[in-house]
Amino acid sequence: MTLLSGVRRWPAWDILFPLRCERCGRPTARDDVLFCAHCWAHASFADPADYPRPPHVDRIAAAYDYSDGGFVQQVIHALKYDAMTGLAAELARRAFARVPRRYLESDVVWVPVPQHWARRMERSFNQSLVLTRALAEVAKHRRVESHLVRTRNTPTQTARTYRERAANVQGAFSLGNRDTAPRLVVLVDDVITTGATVNECARVLKKAGAEWVGAFGLSVAARPTEDHS
Repeated sequence: MTLLSGVRRWPAWDILFPLRCERCGRPTARDDVLFCAHCWAHASFADPADYPRPPHVDRIAAAYDYSDGGFVQQVIHALKYDAMTGLAAELARRAFARVPRRYLESDVVWVPVPQHWARRMERSFNQSLVLTRALAEVAKHRRVESHLVRTRNTPTQTARTYRERAANVQGAFSLGNRDTAPRLVVLVDDVITTGATVNECARVLKKAGAEWVGAFGLSVAARPTEDHS
């Protein structure tokens, strides 16, 4: 018997009782976690036209489209809320091709968007950190550092506009015990919606000395945004 992030597989039973994809019901392969290769192959990639343009972030990129009810939303929810952390490696492997070459250079530090300690106690892990490490393993990128601390447990950002989200996360991040930020940073998060969270993280990093801050979302949720100026 093997265990893949909560999915039990008994090899002798797989032929008679194959596990099925949570999305489409097709039988899954031996190494699949919850979802089949067919669903992954038909996942929608992010459209750069849908990327938000927050003022303190110099560049944003993303891998997949996070549409309400879509496949990638189901993957992220399974990882985030059901603790199916085995999905992180598969998501990272498939998202890697969408990471800009500049983000992979050795002088760039990858920083996961931090989680407040109370939220981390509730979930037992920070999905952004798990995804950053999984992506770094695929990319062979060695500079993953947690330079930010979330100092305030903000309410959920769901259904908020950019301005409401920006107000919600204002002052919610700090460098913790560090004095300065790396010169070049890429923030990594599971979902980027309006960009308010990565924008506030970038503002804190630049105030502490960062010269350039990019952001990479494993997914991006295209939403109407307000003028950021």
